[in-house]
Amino acid sequence: AMATQDVELFVCERWKPMCGWSEGNLLPTDRSAYRVRHSKKSFGTLAEAESALLAPGWEWEEVKDEGGQVVVWQVDSRDQQADGDGWSYSMNFSSKFEGSHKGGGINVVRWRRMVRTQFFPGCANSLIAHHGDMMRTKSSKSSKSSNAEINAEEKVPICQNVDLEAAGRIGRWLMEAVASASLHDDWCETSLVQLKSKLLERLSEEKVLVKSSSVGGKDPVQVLISSYVSSCRGVATRMAEAFQKSDPEEANLATRIQEVHARFPSVEREAYAVLAIRRFHPELGCCNVEEDHECEFRP
Repeated sequence: AMATQDVELFVCERWKPMCGWSEGNLLPTDRSAYRVRHSKKSFGTLAEAESALLAPGWEWEEVKDEGGQVVVWQVDSRDQQADGDGWSYSMNFSSKFEGSHKGGGINVVRWRRMVRTQFFPGCANSLIAHHGDMMRTKSSKSSKSSNAEINAEEKVPICQNVDLEAAGRIGRWLMEAVASASLHDDWCETSLVQLKSKLLERLSEEKVLVKSSSVGGKDPVQVLISSYVSSCRGVATRMAEAFQKSDPEEANLATRIQEVHARFPSVEREAYAVLAIRRFHPELGCCNVEEDHECEFRP
């Protein structure tokens, strides 16, 4: 199975007398040209934006036009008041991207909504490969890492079969953990990508695994989840919660779970669950590294 989803990105420009419209006209007080809805973050290049919008295991889909040329991002003015070229105009930029289809006068800024499709192949090993690439990138930037750490390759099971009931349960736990962690930051596409990356890193940390498995009376996956959510809460959030009589998460978590569920498809949740089962509950999954074998967990 393979999941797909569309991702939006806004490219912003400013009008300047004698120069017209351009990204280069953005003021020093403006954020960078490439932006995401409801986010304070921005990116100076398209490549930076693409990297920030791609969660572990996901890949960008390449679409070709009638001439055979690859079309990376496509203009999509859906839900936007835009002109014939897809531009929306306003006096100032806002994170909600609500504007007019008419430029000129006091409307000196504009943006265009672009969309590109991502796909998730549906494999826990793709998450492992992503984590390996991430660790090698970090290692190459750190002079303290040894060559053994940089070159270490983990031999992973080829078989993806696990106990389906356990995978569904653990996948739900992990999805709800991401939802809970997301309450402590801006809710936007790039934040969700970062939360998934942090979750993958937690699931792959050997030191965390050893410590978690020594905790009696509680499922080690739940122990890791508690540590993961806690690590996503900043100092400011903890101080604010200390002075509040009610827990803000109680009112918002149910809604956020629905929002995360829409951007965390079942095939992706299952891949994370398979990885968690391999790490914490190997008795619930096939650990065979050979292609030809008898699998007791075959559906």
